[in-house]
Amino acid sequence: MSLKSLVLGDCHFCDRVPLRRSDDFLQAQFNKLVALEKLIISEKDIDGLFLLGDVFDIPKPSLELVNRVMDHLDRISKLLPLGIYAIVGNHDVHGRVESVQETALGTLYASRLVKQLAGKQIIKGIPFLGIDYLVNHTPEIYKGNNQIILTHNMLIPAPAIFKHILAKDISPLVSNTTIFAGHYHSPFNVTLLNNSSVINPGVLVRTDIAERKIVPSAVKFEASMYPDLHVNWTRIPLEKDNGESVFNLLDYKEEKTQKLDLEKFINGLKQSQFESQDLEKLIQEVGTLSKVDEKVIQEALERIKSARMVV
Repeated sequence: MSLKSLVLGDCHFCDRVPLRRSDDFLQAQFNKLVALEKLIISEKDIDGLFLLGDVFDIPKPSLELVNRVMDHLDRISKLLPLGIYAIVGNHDVHGRVESVQETALGTLYASRLVKQLAGKQIIKGIPFLGIDYLVNHTPEIYKGNNQIILTHNMLIPAPAIFKHILAKDISPLVSNTTIFAGHYHSPFNVTLLNNSSVINPGVLVRTDIAERKIVPSAVKFEASMYPDLHVNWTRIPLEKDNGESVFNLLDYKEEKTQKLDLEKFINGLKQSQFESQDLEKLIQEVGTLSKVDEKVIQEALERIKSARMVV
């Protein structure tokens, strides 16, 4: 007997249109759920669906958004013998929220459309461990063997400037273990020692232009115990293309160029010595002579005005 299921990374369902999205963003979110529903129908033998936290972008979005998400999940859950499970992400509960029951994710739990995977559970003969977002995230929480772990914590493949745990650092603590990790938005997979691995499906709904090269995907896995845990998995795209076509790259590149030009212009002024006391006039003259874009000049002048107001 085996368990065949799908895993989604951070969904971030959202009722605001992110900066620089150029498509019908609100509808694009639900198109992914429609694609997921079609995938489940075509596969025919999917037992369940697991959500890795940050189901919503904020704890209390609009009622309209929550209802639409519930409608889609209701259709999906009816196709799944084991239903839908989820862990809690930081976006699901951040801010002035005392408990998950107050949130949109709490509404999904209360409706029984989604089951909370908290702590250890046995699902179709397979041991699971659900790890919600933790402020104090340590390698020891992963210690064990023969289990599938769902975590919404910063478990990543390579060093970064933010607080994190490297996937390789938990390798000595686990055996016959498959970890599905959310929170970090870029998809990856890392093979560990002792028949173990860490798999991140990647963010589902891209709310930042930095995520434009991510292709929204689901991870399909099949797990069985004989006697140790064995997991086979594959990544299945829910869209054909990455996000290059859904973000306004022209404005982004222009803004990036202007920012670099502005920094270069200001640094050039800092390294120069002038006798003129009229700094604003000086910047205008130097910028014009240097053929600097007028938007860059105006931004430099605005920064000077702001600095003077602070002083």
